[in-house]
Formats: sequence, C-alpha cells, structure tokens
Amino acid sequence: MNYTPQQLGFILYNNRSVDGVVKNFIDESINPNKLIDIEKKFDWCKSLYQNTGKMVEVDLSLLKSNSEDEIIMPEQLSRLSDFVSFNIGKFNESEFKFLKNRGIGENIINSYNILGLSNFKNIDDLKTIGATCHPVLNGFLQDGISEGGIVIPLFKGENLINCSIRRISDVGKLKYTLAVPDLPVWGLSDIGECENIWICEGLFDMFALKSQGLKAVSPSSAMWSGIQLYQLLEKKPQSITIFCDNDRVGLQTGITLSKFFTLYKIDSKTVHSKICKDASEHFFEKNLNIDDVEIIKITRKMIEEKNDNSFDFLKYLQKRKF
Repeated sequence: MNYTPQQLGFILYNNRSVDGVVKNFIDESINPNKLIDIEKKFDWCKSLYQNTGKMVEVDLSLLKSNSEDEIIMPEQLSRLSDFVSFNIGKFNESEFKFLKNRGIGENIINSYNILGLSNFKNIDDLKTIGATCHPVLNGFLQDGISEGGIVIPLFKGENLINCSIRRISDVGKLKYTLAVPDLPVWGLSDIGECENIWICEGLFDMFALKSQGLKAVSPSSAMWSGIQLYQLLEKKPQSITIFCDNDRVGLQTGITLSKFFTLYKIDSKTVHSKICKDASEHFFEKNLNIDDVEIIKITRKMIEEKNDNSFDFLKYLQKRKF
C-alpha cells in the first residue's frame, strides 16, 4: 500500500500500524466533540513552545512506502496474557544487569509485572507487542531484538492491553516501542476522582514517584497525546504536578502541559530534580528523597539554553549512514 505523509509520520514516531491501532483500540465511550476540543487546545499550547520550523525532514525514498501494513487487533494482545504472566520476573543476564544498574529491584519487578524481551521467541508475538520494525522502516533500521529488552505489560484485569518495551542497546536501533501508542495512560486505574496527581515522562519515572507514595501516571513517552489528556481530565484532578526531565524536551513538555492545564482551570506546577536527569535516577539510582526536588518556573530562555540530550528520532534517521 502507499501511505500518505501523515500516515508515514505516524509510523516514524510510533513504529506501529496506522490501521488497527488507534481506531481498533479506542474506547467507544469517548465523547468525540470533547476530544476534538482537547486536541485543538493542546495543539495550540504546543505551537507556543515548540519550534516546528526546526523539524527535520526524512527522505521518503529511504522508506518502503508501498509495504503492507501490520494490522494489530486487541484480541492478538489478549492472547498473550497468559504467556506474559508466566514469564514475569524472567530475564537474560544483560536484561537483569540493565535493571540492576538503574536501581530496579525485585519489589518493583513484581509490583509492575516486568519481564525480559528475551522470553519472546515467536516472531508473530514480537510483531504483536511492537518489538519488530514496521515493514516501512525495516529496510534500514534495526529493531535490536537480539540484545534483549525490558517489557512492561499493562493489564486490565487479567487481560493484556498494552506493552512498553525499552531496548538494552539503543545505538543504531529502536530505543522505545509500544504495542498500542497514544491510548492507555499508565497508572490511571489507580487514580480516583479529584486527587492530587503527579505526571512524568517514562514508566520507570512513574514507578519511582509511586515508590514515594505519590499518585503518579505516565504516557510512557515524552509528550502526552490529546486522547491521553482526555482520559486524565475525566478524573477531574484537584492539582497536577509535572515532574520534568532535565533536558530540552522535558522542559518543553512541562511548559506545554502547564499551559494546557491552565486552560482547563486545573492548578499545576512544574518540578525537577536538583541533581539528576529524571525521577527514576533521582529516587532509584541515587536514592535521593523528595527534599531534593524543586519547583521551577519554566521560561522560553531556559528551554533554548538547555542542552538537548534527548533522542531526536527524525534527526537520527537523517544522519544515519545507509
């Protein structure tokens, strides 16, 4: 099939099928008019603080734009529920070392059902959880499966509804992937209405905040989507604390979300670690406490002056030697 530029953009960012992801996984109870309003306001907030003129273009001739799409359905993930449950806590040596180096111990592993990517041997199962490259990308981008990775499943009851994967090696390969991008909010099932909520970028960050007794959620990626914010707003949060990563993307995300929540009259503040790059390093690796977290007022100047240590996927594709 031939993809539109918008569809190719979705694949580049999400490494997932265009059809069979959003439209097949979305909750039918979502109010489309309310979602559209949220999307418009969020896009406006992003336009204030993100210089879209700096976007790097990808040479489309490098992509297999006529490849067949991989359609992923909810029942395919559900069939892996027992397999994932059986392999929780099982890792190869590299995967276990990766977790240990990041201060992730047995308690966190068991609490959040973490397992190693090395447990998956069937190529169809690897495709289902989003571990393999999309056919559009696999001509020039490695998926990094052989080195292993950390799989963090998301269950609804006993039913598997998503997987987040963090590769052990991210040099020249995909670093993070999701089975179902842009839909589930990780940790939201533990949140009641009108609570004080902390939000952060990655799942390890969320685990770290929860270890401090905080109510925390994550999109499992740097930037939230409109549909995820829709689900968050449905909880009618009393206040939201945004724990920002100490890089340019982290500050952009923080100021964008703060502006967005202001539009919805929700009290919010942005914070970061005084010492570390993110919440996971702060609480797990360095064993610091909440006293070493400070409130920050993010400005455009702070963003511009910040070294960008984040992973720019499009720039990476452009500079990669094929």
